[in-house]
Amino acid sequence: CWRFLPDNHIFNLYGSKDKAAGLFNKGVLSIKDIPDWYNLNFKQKIQLECAKTEKPKINKSEILKFINGLEYPLYFLDFETFSTAIPLYEGVRPYQRIPFQYSIHILDAIDGQPSHYDFLAEGAEDPREELLLNLKYKIDETGSIIVYYESFERGVLKELAEAFPDYSQWIDSILTRIVDLYKPFGNFHYYHSSQKGSASVKNVLPAITGLSYEGMEIADGMAASVYFLYICGNYDINESRPAKEEVEKVRKSLIKYCGWT
Repeated sequence: CWRFLPDNHIFNLYGSKDKAAGLFNKGVLSIKDIPDWYNLNFKQKIQLECAKTEKPKINKSEILKFINGLEYPLYFLDFETFSTAIPLYEGVRPYQRIPFQYSIHILDAIDGQPSHYDFLAEGAEDPREELLLNLKYKIDETGSIIVYYESFERGVLKELAEAFPDYSQWIDSILTRIVDLYKPFGNFHYYHSSQKGSASVKNVLPAITGLSYEGMEIADGMAASVYFLYICGNYDINESRPAKEEVEKVRKSLIKYCGWT
């Protein structure tokens, strides 16, 4: 029933459903048709400007400030986790995030080429300590650790520190080095209309690079967790263990998804 709305419609207006509804009731369907005099906040004004000019908004000074705050080598880190209502391992709370996979790109210098490493657990055993040990050998004592939307990675690392006290000092040291790549996008220092008011990585990535998760066999974190539990025998949809060929296919898809960004 909403097919009549244009692509960059009014309900993509950042952070204000009531304001969008009010404009809609006045007959304004597209962001670009919002009157210039209309009361908009800073981010909404950027949306209006980008919709009208059909060009991205780039705050070069703020982006440069962010970049200048980075310390090489750079570590681009991403975790994949699962959570279950009934804990699979001793000492785990219901719905606690269990990291089973990470992807890390390491850039030693501004003019260098990134190296990529990953870890994907095997078997039905608790994967956390093996993941921690593997990650510890990848991250040196200096350098910024870059994540996208830091509350997730910070939360995972803090829970790992609680579960494995022998690693807590090391984890505390890397927590101080985390830099959130979400911030320049969340603050609209870069914004493109195709983001539709969102700074989610799944909206930002295609806006900047033209790449997309669409069409990938595993295209979101929920699917990744379900497939991982399935191939490990902990989420047996068909009440039978998957064949070896299927396990390898899923593992390749998981590695591709987690390492995509």
